[in-house]
Amino acid sequence: QYKATSIEWNAGSVPVITTIKSYQTVPAIVFEVSYPVGAVNTSLNTNTDVITNFPMFSKFSSSLNYLTFQGLFANPVVGKMQAGHMPGGIEGGPVFLYNEKLRTVALSPLDNFMVSIHEWVESGSLSFGIQGKVKELPYGFTSSTVLYGGQGIRSIVSGWGAMLLG
Repeated sequence: QYKATSIEWNAGSVPVITTIKSYQTVPAIVFEVSYPVGAVNTSLNTNTDVITNFPMFSKFSSSLNYLTFQGLFANPVVGKMQAGHMPGGIEGGPVFLYNEKLRTVALSPLDNFMVSIHEWVESGSLSFGIQGKVKELPYGFTSSTVLYGGQGIRSIVSGWGAMLLG
């Protein structure tokens, strides 16, 4: 059960639908971007930048910390949001943001895991989307990112994982 708000718009001549789904029984919000007719010539020639920035977050509290994973063996990386760098791109993993009271949110792809990434921009924004080496998106392509929140890192990892498994 969820409530959804959608906006239809064009990126140049390409129709795009962005949707935000707020769940009533799960502490989650899903951000979805759809390309009803697909898209061609999308490549940015880099696998660290995203083609689409949906969702994008900025203005983080200086007391906010992150836990993410990087590399082939998913090495954990912990840091402060205002420190200026967070691993991302094709070697980045899910992102867990938490404060000193362990209020935590998980942010990650909900589907299309092989092409979905996050990007930390030095100006202080965190965006999610399709990695920049993708040359085209097929007809009807949809990509979703989940934000799952609550109390405690361990319980959020468990709930987020259960949501990914469906």
